Amino acid sequence: MADIALNDWINFKDKMARLSQTAADKLTDYINRGGGYANMDIKDIVGYATALVQKYGEGEGALAAMMYDAIAELNGAAVPPAEIAPLPTYGDVAKAIQGAAKTSELSGYLGAVAGRLVKQVGADTTLQNAERDGAQFAWIPMGDTCAFCLTLASRGWQYMSKQAMKNGHAEHIHANCDCQYAVRFNKNTNVEGYDPDKYKKMYYDADGNTPKERINAMRREFYAKNKANGIKDLEGSVAEELNVSARMIPTFTPASTISEAEQFATQFTTGGAYSKVSYAGVELQYANEFNRAMNDVLSQYEPKYKLRNIEPMNMRSKQFKGSTADAAYKWGSCDLFYNKGYFKSTKDFQKHREQYQTLLDQVMPNVDMVIEKYEGETGFFAKKRLDYMKALKASGRSNVSEADPYGTMVHEIGHYLDDNLFGSEYRKRGFDLAASFQNYSGKISAYATESKQEYVAESFLMYWKGEKSTLDPELVQIFEELRK
Repeated sequence: MADIALNDWINFKDKMARLSQTAADKLTDYINRGGGYANMDIKDIVGYATALVQKYGEGEGALAAMMYDAIAELNGAAVPPAEIAPLPTYGDVAKAIQGAAKTSELSGYLGAVAGRLVKQVGADTTLQNAERDGAQFAWIPMGDTCAFCLTLASRGWQYMSKQAMKNGHAEHIHANCDCQYAVRFNKNTNVEGYDPDKYKKMYYDADGNTPKERINAMRREFYAKNKANGIKDLEGSVAEELNVSARMIPTFTPASTISEAEQFATQFTTGGAYSKVSYAGVELQYANEFNRAMNDVLSQYEPKYKLRNIEPMNMRSKQFKGSTADAAYKWGSCDLFYNKGYFKSTKDFQKHREQYQTLLDQVMPNVDMVIEKYEGETGFFAKKRLDYMKALKASGRSNVSEADPYGTMVHEIGHYLDDNLFGSEYRKRGFDLAASFQNYSGKISAYATESKQEYVAESFLMYWKGEKSTLDPELVQIFEELRK
């Protein structure tokens, strides 16, 4: 048997993954630097994304063609050199970006679209040449594989046909996935270690009667095994394809008046005489961003209690006098407050953002000096200050949201869900929040080191933005499994 060596295959998939991830990261960074999707010209985003997708897609296609030719030579197959599949056009990228934005305008979510389109070129190159030459193909799983990828892998080697692709493209191509298509030209060739029967057995042996139950059971098993082996990076993918309806975020339509925005937000509150929603004096676009965050997140979770009030901070009260926070959540009573001074006009919000960035620019060049100063001090508060500055240096940011109304609201919803949903799950599974806080808060943001509650809220915002690689994988698992 002429196997494709596992080391060679891993080297190939790593190179492919780097190309798609680089495109995703660059688009994410571009949107962040531009102030977010809502504040940018869609033509600029699509133009930049198209340039990225075509540049890195061509590289991915070239690598796929090289691997295809190498396997053909290994098998002694007399076939023409592989041809790179057509690259996505401006129109293709525009359709993908604008379609994704209907679900979420988060930069990480849109960046992943670019990564997926790059990966698509490699998959299309493999399958289109396989169709041309009559080769067999198989989906080879790698890494923390999602249940749907394992299902595809369990199908084994198949002959290529037009029915195996949709509109000329390979199906089930998603971001943050190390799986790749392989080809062969005779039945004596295999990728070393590829065992479709094993993957089929894993899926059907998993506990549960429904696809969702089996998925969660498999993910818990993978997590336990990896944790026992000391493997930390368990980001992986969720098999959304098996539960599309459960993960669909309702389309958000911005309100045209403040009154309309307030009415929309009442669906997330208890209602009645003791419940209130007030956006009075807030710029409409920011009220819509608050609502979009609640629409997106709360369509995915079922907290025990609804919010009671959504209203501005009373800056004369003892609770908020002198507060510089963008927003706040009151545990137990389910009250959500925002700082109206920052969101009453575009001018005020821009001033707030500029002050935030100026302060960060002033602190960062001196962070090592400040850390050295605090390292020479003792006591609880000195340690808190030291942890804060070390986290600021490590993460490069004081807050995950960075003065963003959508992100601000998602952070507060993270508190709300921690209070009414996540907390009971910690106790149920014996999750050590204190240890998680100790080990991971310094990697997320400076603010995440303030308390366990802020750590969870900042972690949730990072999770929602698609930035999972530095999060506690067990906490990510909780966020994932409690989604509808």
